Amino acid sequence: MRRDREEMRGEKRQQGERRRDEERQRGERRGDEERQHGKRRGERRDSEERGEEMRRDSEERGESRGDEERQRGERRRKGDEEERGGEKEMKRREETLHRKTKILIQSPESSLGLCRTTEDTPDANMKVKDMTFKEGQEFKIRVRPKDDACSFAINIGHNEDNIALHFNPRFDENIVVCNSMSGDCWGDEHRDMNFPFCRGEECKFYINFNMEAFYIKLPDGSMIHFPNRLGDLKYKHFDVTGDARIVGIKIK
Repeated sequence: MRRDREEMRGEKRQQGERRRDEERQRGERRGDEERQHGKRRGERRDSEERGEEMRRDSEERGESRGDEERQRGERRRKGDEEERGGEKEMKRREETLHRKTKILIQSPESSLGLCRTTEDTPDANMKVKDMTFKEGQEFKIRVRPKDDACSFAINIGHNEDNIALHFNPRFDENIVVCNSMSGDCWGDEHRDMNFPFCRGEECKFYINFNMEAFYIKLPDGSMIHFPNRLGDLKYKHFDVTGDARIVGIKIK
């Protein structure tokens, strides 16, 4: 009887130990499951946060690109308006110049009458009558070559047969030629390889002279010196020929 009771108590102890082992194992499994579940929840939160950050970044980049596009569009619009305004102003000036057969320009000594040979032809020759250009004065000239200009010439002298300065930019050669004429005979050419002129673009240059030479300041600021072969200190003839139109002249 005593052995039987001891055996029963031993079996009960073993059963209790087995139950405790099973409970511990179930607890460990539940703990592992909770940890895995918590890890998955954490990963989902991280993924959602990263997605939200990416969405915000995408929205910010989209807004930035939109702002840049709007700014570029505004700049293009302003540029187009300025270009149209410049074209309108150029057209207005040219139309005003074409309508007039005479333009009076005041100099310190006299009035200069600018006359076209033809009123409606923009490329007709232009002459100045009763001009007085003296030593020490500055002659400012603004011209606009044609878009397909080959050359144009500015002549200063006494008349068409006696020219002290023949100033001749040649676009086909990219060269500036200066010469003089006496008694309907040309002298030796002076050729300058610096050529700061562009077809279709308005430019301005300045002419001074004394008994020895003419001094021509080109649009880029460089200078051409050409001898005053007629040797006079006053000239009254001025004309423009070729593929350019006068925008304005001034003597001071």
